[in-house]
Amino acid sequence: MAYGKIKTFNCFLLLIMSFLVGVSFWIFSRFTVDDAFITWRYGKNLVEQGVWGYNPVHFDLTQAYTNPIYAVVSIIPELLDLDVVLFFKISSLACIAIFAFWFYRKTKMSVFVAFVYAIPATFIHAFSGLETFLYVCLLTVFFVSLIEDDFFKIILYSLALFMTRPESWILLALVPFYFALPRKLDELSLVKDFRFLTSILLCFDCYRLKRALIAFFLLAVPMAFYFSFHKIYFGYALPNTFYVKSGGGFHLLNFLYFSFVAFPIFGILLVGKHRAFLTASLFFFAVIFSYSTSTLMMNYIDRFAFHIIFPSCFILVYIGTNFFDYNRSDFRVGCCKWWKGICSRSVLISIAFFWFFVFFVKNFSVTSLVHIANYYPRALDAHAQLGKAIAVEADEQGIDSMSMGDAGMAAYHAGITSYDNIGLGSSLVAHEGVNQNTLDAYEPEVIVFHAWPTSIMFSSNGQDKIYSWAEDRGYRHICQVYWKSNYTLNVYSKYEVNNIESVCESSRIANDVDDSLYIIRNASVAPWIYWKG
Repeated sequence: MAYGKIKTFNCFLLLIMSFLVGVSFWIFSRFTVDDAFITWRYGKNLVEQGVWGYNPVHFDLTQAYTNPIYAVVSIIPELLDLDVVLFFKISSLACIAIFAFWFYRKTKMSVFVAFVYAIPATFIHAFSGLETFLYVCLLTVFFVSLIEDDFFKIILYSLALFMTRPESWILLALVPFYFALPRKLDELSLVKDFRFLTSILLCFDCYRLKRALIAFFLLAVPMAFYFSFHKIYFGYALPNTFYVKSGGGFHLLNFLYFSFVAFPIFGILLVGKHRAFLTASLFFFAVIFSYSTSTLMMNYIDRFAFHIIFPSCFILVYIGTNFFDYNRSDFRVGCCKWWKGICSRSVLISIAFFWFFVFFVKNFSVTSLVHIANYYPRALDAHAQLGKAIAVEADEQGIDSMSMGDAGMAAYHAGITSYDNIGLGSSLVAHEGVNQNTLDAYEPEVIVFHAWPTSIMFSSNGQDKIYSWAEDRGYRHICQVYWKSNYTLNVYSKYEVNNIESVCESSRIANDVDDSLYIIRNASVAPWIYWKG
């Protein structure tokens, strides 16, 4: 009788969650972030110009991506003449479905998957065009493989993670470290058998150094080729973001917050997988410390925290649902009744639900969510149309260089060399800064300034220096492209650029409206209408 009521409640809960998943998909799958086009530009330039670089020329070759897997995959839609946004939206759907299917097979916890998918942050990150969702999915399956001690999968997922985000590079040391640790560590109870710990750690023959060396070789050789290629081709082994964003101060509150978010990984300790727990703890500590000294330029819906909480909570649910798959002698917690009481399926799963709910509440803001829902539709009428207009002017007037702080969408569609004054798309700017020498090297013929409707943001990323450079060379103000009522793109050039002026007018009509009115006007539009570049 009780079982029947629980089953009915679960079905009802799953129905509610499925409805919320549909709502989240409808509103947020239209979101595509400008930064995604930075990576996608590599596939476009390679196919159209034969250049593997942010710009379609061999001058100032720059590694602007941190997600090489997306850069390589971006070649496919260009070769097949497919819309790049549509291609990656479909890829996102595939990733969402595959992970849900994999996790359901592991845990039968469709309710938890639906709960996480119903939270706006999940689909915002999944459909953004960046690697965020793929990264957290790969982290989850990696740590599950670590718990299951599956050598082949651990190596495979480590290599996949290396090609997805640079935070994972620490696994080059941690994976061999994991395989070197004595297996007897997992046979201990940290409470009952603590006195044997020292003897195991001091037993040289217990360490599996051969297996660790094999793991290191399998990981190090591909990474050596990876870094060597980038050093030889671009001149720098590391992505440009390491030089643009490095050197931030340590933020204690961020460190404490990220540590709180990572707390569910302690579930690994509860099932006696001490080697996996130690490896996971070292990984997350290093990542949390790095995140606590960094600032994201596009930190929508707490991307850093999402990198941590998603795998942490899914691992905890996996532990909870597979608890009795582990032999009790392997678990060894009988000597401590309160510890044994913690280790129940319902408690662990409840903690995972609660932790993700706290993350949702912390990041819930109607203003922020409305802004994100409106972001890409607005950008299509502003950045995308501006880039396409510049491309037309380039063909008609021989313009071959532009300058714009947003390094993604407009530059992608313009198809010409772009001077990125933030520095992500230019090694020259990243290492030398915005100055007359770097501007002279690029000689931008169309310059786009971040602005308010009444003035240019001169203090933003060297725009005051760019303005002085342009003024000295007789550039004149053409018009303003509207992205929002309080945010515009001021266009300067020496040429008559009628196509750009048309975009200024059309963007004003489309985007010079308050966010609340904009979403009311567009919320009923199917999200796939915006799955285009």
